[in-house]
Formats: sequence, structure tokens, C-alpha cells
Amino acid sequence: MNNTLVNAVLIINPLASPAYLNEKFKNAGYVILTCFTNAEVDYLIKPSLDAELYDFTVFLTKDFGEDIKLINDIITEHHLNIVLAFSSSEYDLVYSDKLAHHFCPHATNSPDTALWRCNKRFMNTRLTDNGTPATKQTLISTLDDIHWDELEFPLVIKPAEGASGSIGVLMCYTPDDLKAYFNDLDNKKWAHCFLPKVFLLEELLVGEEYIIDMVAWGSEYHLIGIYYAEKEVYGGIKICRHREFLNHNHPIAKQLFEYCSTVLKNLDVNYGMMHLECMLTQDGPRLIELNPRVSGVSGMLNYFSEALTGEDQASCFINLMRSQGKIAKNNNPQDPKYGVVFYLQNFGFKYDKINEPLFREVPSYQRHLVKIPHQPEKSYPQNLFDTVAFVILVGDSEAQVNNDLNTLKKWEAAGVFFE
Repeated sequence: MNNTLVNAVLIINPLASPAYLNEKFKNAGYVILTCFTNAEVDYLIKPSLDAELYDFTVFLTKDFGEDIKLINDIITEHHLNIVLAFSSSEYDLVYSDKLAHHFCPHATNSPDTALWRCNKRFMNTRLTDNGTPATKQTLISTLDDIHWDELEFPLVIKPAEGASGSIGVLMCYTPDDLKAYFNDLDNKKWAHCFLPKVFLLEELLVGEEYIIDMVAWGSEYHLIGIYYAEKEVYGGIKICRHREFLNHNHPIAKQLFEYCSTVLKNLDVNYGMMHLECMLTQDGPRLIELNPRVSGVSGMLNYFSEALTGEDQASCFINLMRSQGKIAKNNNPQDPKYGVVFYLQNFGFKYDKINEPLFREVPSYQRHLVKIPHQPEKSYPQNLFDTVAFVILVGDSEAQVNNDLNTLKKWEAAGVFFE
């Protein structure tokens, strides 16, 4: 009998970019064992199971002792050696971090501080207590909790925990907007299908919005990519139109990296792939939210960074694990080529399929991913999950890339992508 141990990674709730993670860890030679803490998030789980992305999958009971046994049974039967354990969702992070820490205590974050990393209220309170600039917030559950005379409009309302893809985030300009938000709670599309119990009223941050993807190992922070978001307000909701890579050597990139490193340290992030969103205001950077997981949108931003600099989150994490953090930081790489990611939206078209070959007709086309292949009814974007497709454009000429981006947007408006 062959009892040789096989190196494996344990991914808990692989809801963010599952195909990307599968590709990177499989290519690196690891077996993938996944587990889900709640089978009710079927619409997020089913695509990755149908695609047979993982070597082994187990659905957990939320009884810690029983779940440890379920996972250990697979480990023992298949002679697995768990070299890395992490969550790929902000959902159920307290329990996920507890599981990850049990199987890989030397390279995981403390479950005792998990709420700092997934609950926006705890997150900002922790930052404020540590002297790190943070957004002003008020926690509420219902309209009855609101002190109307103390509110300053416009403001933003969002779930305090568990939201992703801007689901449930709304800019409110009047008290009527806020009342309408609560009156329509049961009709909204919620992340992971669960109606939030508590919400945050936040000051409206004014400035430029950025995504910052990083990797932590032993409290050392590695910058992967910083992305500027061009957004448009549509029906009171900010809709992403495209994202642009910000050179790591740019003064703004250095400022954001320093701020985000402080944020991660204060939130007790020692290990893992981290996806942060910040607003650069006139008073400096402010955290919008920390998603303690790999970047989402099906790995598209990681593929984007990889095309420009040769680095992505999962590959960096794997290299850090293999070297035990001894690889050199690459936070000042050479100037990359210019690139953007175009977020194709549907502003009211019905279609049976996407005209994918059309993406390739612009000279700076790199790759694309279709998220919604058909829509039998008219549809309009409400959050990130409603984006139809992502298209990466990369080139030596900024003018050429921007010209191609404008061409795609013209075709989008004319509906030529929708057949």
C-alpha cells in the first residue's frame, strides 16, 4: 500500500474566484480539498461543482467536532498533507478561520479576531481605536433605530456583514431614499441569499475609488495590484464601467499601499490573500471595506495584474508558503504596459447569447470572461454580479488601449454584443 502523503490545500467556502484558485493551485501541483459551511448558497456552489473544479468536497454541519472528523476522514483516506488552509469568502469567516487555524495553525489568522476582518462595524471601530483614519458609521437594524435629526445627506447604507459585489449598497440623497430601501428589503437580491440583520449608515466619501489586492505572510505585506475604478451612478447605484491598473511606483499607489498595510496590521491580518477597497479623499485614504479573501470577479483582476506585471495573488501566496516568506517583496516593479478591464453592462437588452468574437476585434484585446451568457428578459445593472462580461485590454500605447475601450463602450450602447 502506498502511504506517501500528497500535498493539498484546504479551501473553505470557495465562493470568490473558484476557477482561478483551482487553476493556480492545480498548476502548482496541489490537490484541492474544499468544504462549505452552508449548502443553502447553492447558486454560488453549483457552478464550481458542475465544473468539477475540486478533488474532494465536503458539506459541513457547523458542529465543530463533527466537521473536523468529516475533513479528517478525507485527509486520512487519501493521505493528504494540508500545507495551506484559507477561506475564499467573507461569508461565515469566524467559523472558517476557526477551521483553517485548526488544520494549519502556522499560516492562518487568529479566529479570535475574525470579526475585525468581516464585520464593517468592528472593522472601522478597530481602526479608529488604533488611530487609523476610518469612515464615520452608525449601526442600525430598522428605521426605528435612526435619529433622523442627526443624519447628513447624502449618505451610504450597506449591510454590516456578509455583503459582496456592492449588493445592498445604496447612496441615499433624502430620507425618502432611506425609507424606500428598508421597505424593499424582502425584494432585493442579497449576497449568499441571506437578508442582513444589521446595516451601516456611512458618511459619503468623496474622492477616487481604488481596489488594492495584497498578500500577507507573517505580517509582511506584498502588493499585487491597485486598480482605479471609473463608475457611473445608475438608479442610485454606482456601476463600474472599467478599471485601470495603477503603476506601483505612482505616488498614489505608494500612499495607498502604506495605508492598506497599516489597515491589515491593525486588523490582525498575518496571512492570506486580501482584497481591499479604499477611497482617496482630500484628507487621505479611507477604507471602504476589507474582503479577507482572494479578489473576486472570477479572478479577472488577478489575470489582469498577471498580464501587466507577471504577478497574481494565488501565485504569490504559493511562493510565500514554499519559501516560508523568504521571497523578496516586489512592491516596486518595472513600469508595466498600460491596461484596463472593461465591465460590459446590459442597459435593457434581451439576448440569447453574447457575440464573443467581437471582443477580439480591438487590437489591445488580451482575454475576456462572460458572466451572464443570456438574458431572456430586459435587464439593468444593480450590482457587480449583474456585469455581463469582463474584457482585459493591454498594450504598449495608452492611447490605443483607451481608443479600444471607447470602441467597446460604443458597441455596448448600440447593443451589438447582444444577439
